[in-house]
Amino acid sequence: MTNSHGTFATTINCMDGRALAATHAWLKTNYAVDYIDSITEPGMDAWIQNVSGEGRAWLKRKIEISTKGHGSRIITVVAHDECAGNPVTPNIHAEDIKKAISVIHSITNELELSDVVIIPLWVYQKDGAWIAERV
Repeated sequence: MTNSHGTFATTINCMDGRALAATHAWLKTNYAVDYIDSITEPGMDAWIQNVSGEGRAWLKRKIEISTKGHGSRIITVVAHDECAGNPVTPNIHAEDIKKAISVIHSITNELELSDVVIIPLWVYQKDGAWIAERV
């Protein structure tokens, strides 16, 4: 998590800025990191569980850069309410996150990253603010 340029975490997230901002705030508050590497796709929680071939290689390379290049040891896998890329119910998002985490575990094992913590997050709107919570 620490290198000569500060501390890093990684978020595997939807491209939606509301989800990203809430996730970044959560990581900075809960883990006191300086920077967050963001790996994004629309509806990322659904995208990951079906990824293969070039898409999986793309994701693995991004995780490798963040963990081995920046020293990140925290990875969040995020889904959010009102997602245009994966417009499903919160319960389906919860299942998608579980499946996505399994893929991320597989990739971190391939990269021999036994000390990485993978955290599932749900982002939703409450009283006009976007909030991230561990699920």
